[in-house]
Amino acid sequence: MTDYTFPVIIGVIFGMAARLYMLRTDYRQYPTYIHGQVIHIALGFIASGLGAIIMPALIQEEFTAITFLTLAATQFRDVRNMERNTLTQMDSYELVSRGSTYIEGIAIAFESRNYIAILTALITTTACIFFSLVVGTVVGSILLFFHGKAINVRQSIKGYRQHSKRGTSL
Repeated sequence: MTDYTFPVIIGVIFGMAARLYMLRTDYRQYPTYIHGQVIHIALGFIASGLGAIIMPALIQEEFTAITFLTLAATQFRDVRNMERNTLTQMDSYELVSRGSTYIEGIAIAFESRNYIAILTALITTTACIFFSLVVGTVVGSILLFFHGKAINVRQSIKGYRQHSKRGTSL
């Protein structure tokens, strides 16, 4: 095992935890089907793995690995396009269409959640490498806490808007 094994494992764990936390916190409750959830979890694992190995690759001066990571990260944009096309096709079968703006919002959220998993894994792994495994774990926990706070704030703002449209306040 190398010096980077445990930091990478911890980074992947926290990146996956961030992605799993964001899986069902959107007000749209998407994805609702198990195959959709499996796709989200698998891509979250890939994103976490990519984020966790960025810093060790930079330290080892493995620039071909960095090029590969950049190429892999661009694939998330293609996955977003695929997600948009799939949702557009599914929307054509719905009784009431959700519209292209709604579908684009889901596709953008899908892509950005993978980038958040990459960033969480990268920051956690970096803290583990440059400080200690304990510090990295604390940093990862703090990141998860802030992800949760940010999501809850967005949901409470949306809840306020819904109540204020009805003429009531919170």
